[in-house]
Amino acid sequence: MRVHLFHFDTSSAVCNNRCMQIDISQDDYDRLAKHADAAGYADVPAFISALASEPIEDPRGILSDEDLRVSISECEKAHADIQAGGGRDFREAILEIGRKFGFELP
Repeated sequence: MRVHLFHFDTSSAVCNNRCMQIDISQDDYDRLAKHADAAGYADVPAFISALASEPIEDPRGILSDEDLRVSISECEKAHADIQAGGGRDFREAILEIGRKFGFELP
């Protein structure tokens, strides 16, 4: 199924009469229609347009410059450790996680 999403915005010269087309299965479209209806939108294109204009924020909040420097430093240290052959065996780590959550593993 091809869904046509039309966006007409008379306040913006950039967005006037733009049309975007996406391929989506009928099942996915039906699910989106249910979400759109539940959220009070007239149709799927209006729902998707609203989602696209929602600001995306990190649920942890904005990192301060100092927090960002610390995070980058920790990533660089971890990368250096991996490059030097450090770290854990992947299979052992996955098995440990599986056991922690109660999975039956070989």
